[in-house]
Amino acid sequence: MFCIYFLIVFDCNILLVMALDHYVAICYPLCYSEIVTGQLLAGFLGAAAARSTCIVAPVVVLASRVHFCRSDVIHHFACEHMALMKLSCGNISLNKTVGLTVRIFNRVLDMLLLGASYSRIIHAAFRISSGRARSKALNTCGSHLLVIFTIYSSTMSSSIVYRVARTASQDVHNLLSAFYLLLPCLVNPIIYGARTKEIRQHLATLFQRAQHQVSSEKLQPLPSHRELPA
Repeated sequence: MFCIYFLIVFDCNILLVMALDHYVAICYPLCYSEIVTGQLLAGFLGAAAARSTCIVAPVVVLASRVHFCRSDVIHHFACEHMALMKLSCGNISLNKTVGLTVRIFNRVLDMLLLGASYSRIIHAAFRISSGRARSKALNTCGSHLLVIFTIYSSTMSSSIVYRVARTASQDVHNLLSAFYLLLPCLVNPIIYGARTKEIRQHLATLFQRAQHQVSSEKLQPLPSHRELPA
């Protein structure tokens, strides 16, 4: 459970670091190399890991103190908090409160930071006189915003269904868990690949090369067979 939630929160923290990187690159392009250094990025990476640990640790510690007297089999796609709490036979009101509070606080704080960052980024992008540079800046931000929307919408939908649709079948919960755990990992490369010019050109070149190879193989004459002796 710790590994699952740590990686999810750490991924969201990396999106915050990327938003800050875009903010510096667009709002202060001439000072970017002086501001964004290797030491600063290493510090942000350590801060992201520490923040992820501080957010996930209370939920996992409280879950480890719960008394379980039912089956030890979790009928779920992964070892998630609410799925584990269903196996408990004691009072878990504190676990539910802490889990919900941590998730809401984390999401609201992330949205506020992302909103503040991208409001400044969009404002600065529209002040760029060059249309080509403005289009490039907005295209880079568009890819990042699509990734943010994919991750946050999938995680929030799973939380809402867990707490609202209590009559939903276990298959629905498993599907939503698979959706928000696996979909961002599958969609992110497609989003960045489709919106990055160099990657699109490289893929187009590979496709044309493969197509040319297939067509040349079809045009080659078939080898003649020796006549069998009578």
